[in-house]
Amino acid sequence: MTVYGFGEVLLRYTPPNYEQLKDANTLGVNVGGAELNALVTLAQFGHATEMLTALPNHALGQLALQKMYQSRVGTQLIQHVDGRMETYYMEESFGFRSGKVIYDREHSTF
Repeated sequence: MTVYGFGEVLLRYTPPNYEQLKDANTLGVNVGGAELNALVTLAQFGHATEMLTALPNHALGQLALQKMYQSRVGTQLIQHVDGRMETYYMEESFGFRSGKVIYDREHSTF
C-alpha cells in the first residue's frame, strides 16, 4: 500500500549558529513541509510513499526532488511548472530569545 501526501514543499533558510536574520551573511537551506516531512518519516520505516505537489522548473525545484529521491519518497505525481518555490526564513530560538519565522508563499507553484 502506498501512502500519498498532498501539500506544499518549502525551502527553509536558516542563519547558522543561532544568528538573527538581520545579522546573517549566509543561510543554510533545508527542504521540507509538513506533508513531505511525514512522508520522509514513513519512507524511513519502509512504507511506499508518493508526494503530490507542484514544483518549479529550475534548480530549486531540482533541489527538492533530490531530497525526495534521497529519502525514498515517490515523485511520479509531481507537476513541474514555471514559478516560484515556497520559502520561509527561520531564526532559531536561543536562550531567552524566541524563534521567528517569515513566510514567502506569494505566487508559488503550489
